[in-house]
Amino acid sequence: MFLEILRFELRQQLKAPLFWIVALAFGAIAFALASSDAVIIGGASGNVLRNAPLVIVRLLSVLTVLSIFLVTIFVAAAALRDFDQRTWSCCSPRR
Repeated sequence: MFLEILRFELRQQLKAPLFWIVALAFGAIAFALASSDAVIIGGASGNVLRNAPLVIVRLLSVLTVLSIFLVTIFVAAAALRDFDQRTWSCCSPRR
């Protein structure tokens, strides 16, 4: 049952343009953070290299915080779809 739900949700997300927009945006942000001297978030300046462990941890923490906010968009889209298709009522208690 879980695999069927997972496959369904993956198909729905891969069809949605929002998923691809977010994926491209995160890819561009990660590329800019790792390759450009103009973008400094992880603290890679001066004698500190961009591939230093502390810099990588800081970059990942910044991207993780941003992704937490974006996960709510995907969850809200799934919840909205459930309400639109009235699939939420099958699991609610009957009155």
